[in-house]
Amino acid sequence: MSSVSNVPNASDMIVVGETDWNNQDFRLPIGEGVKDGKIIDYTAPSPSVSLQDQAVSLLKTQQVYVMQNYTVYGEDTPSNWLTYLKSLRDIATGIDTTSTELPTAPEA
Repeated sequence: MSSVSNVPNASDMIVVGETDWNNQDFRLPIGEGVKDGKIIDYTAPSPSVSLQDQAVSLLKTQQVYVMQNYTVYGEDTPSNWLTYLKSLRDIATGIDTTSTELPTAPEA
């Protein structure tokens, strides 16, 4: 280092023992954290995407699927697909607040 101006004060740092320092896995950018001044194993929580946000995203792709497979050919959309899309729409728009999972897509 040509400068230590960005290095924290020693009192703000945590000692890393020789065993940990020599362990290649320990130095990976994930997997370790600090709690109560000690280094601990750490797993970051998975990002949580709400059911409503999942429905918004899925609705868009499923509408495209229906348009490409039925509408574009002048065919009527099968009723099971209409029911499915309406269920997704209700979750996406917040009309359905009781569902806990997305509906299953009909067989193609």
